[in-house]
Amino acid sequence: MTTCTVTFYPDGKRISVPKGTDVLSAAIAAGVYIKSSCGGEGVCGRCKVLVRNGQVVSDPTGRLTREEIGQGYVLACRSTVVGDVTIEIPVESRLEKEQILTEEAQQERLAGVFSKATEIEREPEVKEKAIFVHSPLATKIFLKLPPPTLKDNVSDLERLFREIRHGRDIKILQTGLANVRKMGRLLRESNWEVTVLLGKRNGTTEVVLIEPGDTS
Repeated sequence: MTTCTVTFYPDGKRISVPKGTDVLSAAIAAGVYIKSSCGGEGVCGRCKVLVRNGQVVSDPTGRLTREEIGQGYVLACRSTVVGDVTIEIPVESRLEKEQILTEEAQQERLAGVFSKATEIEREPEVKEKAIFVHSPLATKIFLKLPPPTLKDNVSDLERLFREIRHGRDIKILQTGLANVRKMGRLLRESNWEVTVLLGKRNGTTEVVLIEPGDTS
């Protein structure tokens, strides 16, 4: 199998992927997050990146101007790697406002959440002293997300977080890398209806699991 090295700037992250991998998938695998509201369908145009060195093969798209194409811009979801390449992620294409946990960090936090919940469940007297006396440490919520439109073309992660925050006092919200990787396909296959498991710890709310349909 032929592999190619993809380097992402300004992160400076580098990853080897099989030839023919799309740039968006390579970015996710490298831990670089790019906006993509349409789930890789090439419709929203938000995953615009700049090829600095090397070459990619891109499908035709109407989401880029001739000037942008001439400058080396491509859509990450519609461009495949054919050799070693250096990709720059413009500020407007970066997904960095929301906090994303690594899988290891998510597992550690999840273990802490349910460990604490178990202690409170087993020791009734602790309930009076617990911080979350009237709010469970783990809660399931069924959500019906509005599908993306040309006017509402935020990323899948932003869309999910926005719906979770709607009507709820949640200041710090984060999720794990595994959820981010599967989110696009899961949301679309479930017709934008999902159940999220929220965990609370030290003032932070985390999306622990995302399940299709209503499992609340």
